[in-house]
Amino acid sequence: MMKLIPLLVILVFIAISQDCFGKTSTIIAYEVGPTKDDISFFNPQHNVKFNSDPTGVPGLVVTQQLYKSLYFETGVYSDYIGMDMVLLQSADTTNLIFSQEEIQVPLRLQLRQYFFNGRLDFYMSAGTMIVIGNDGWSDLYTKNNKTILTTDKYLNKNNYTLMEFGVGADFFISKNFFIGIKYRYTAGFSTKFDMEYHTQGLDQNNRTDYFVKSNGNYHSFMGSIGYRISWLWNKK
Repeated sequence: MMKLIPLLVILVFIAISQDCFGKTSTIIAYEVGPTKDDISFFNPQHNVKFNSDPTGVPGLVVTQQLYKSLYFETGVYSDYIGMDMVLLQSADTTNLIFSQEEIQVPLRLQLRQYFFNGRLDFYMSAGTMIVIGNDGWSDLYTKNNKTILTTDKYLNKNNYTLMEFGVGADFFISKNFFIGIKYRYTAGFSTKFDMEYHTQGLDQNNRTDYFVKSNGNYHSFMGSIGYRISWLWNKK
């Protein structure tokens, strides 16, 4: 039910925008592309390989023209954070895994500039990203169950807010349909998660420490396809 709330907000926003801004343009777009999280990992023993591969993030956004080149945008994205920490050179093949699914709701202002009779536009955007996440989880996989995992510190915010800055361009392949590209950098100013673990053999030897921390910062590279409503080319 919680995942349906952002979609309902978008539908209500579309309805209100058509009543209040009927003489301006409304843009609806589907976006998808990879994101790369900025995560700090430290392992003092230097015997762990850290993996956090880019993930594909889909999203549905609605952009409403407010005045000339000024636009407001909101929508919903579905994101996933995943980390895999693999102990190297060990017959025990220890893995420590952390993951979390998130729903993201952007609130952005855009400045758009159109070229070539409205067929191409460039824009800059800035705003906030509201993040709604579930509980993260960690688990330990071993080959012979002779390793013990201890959690020394576990701080994880399920819900938080980020600042966002972006640039992009849309190319209209017909009167109203377009394809686009976008880059966004999203940054946090407080700790999103801060976790410390260590593993140790049953014989109290071979200790390995894991320190993982992030403010929620990430880069995203999106492609989009969309439709523009209430726009007349060559307006006089």
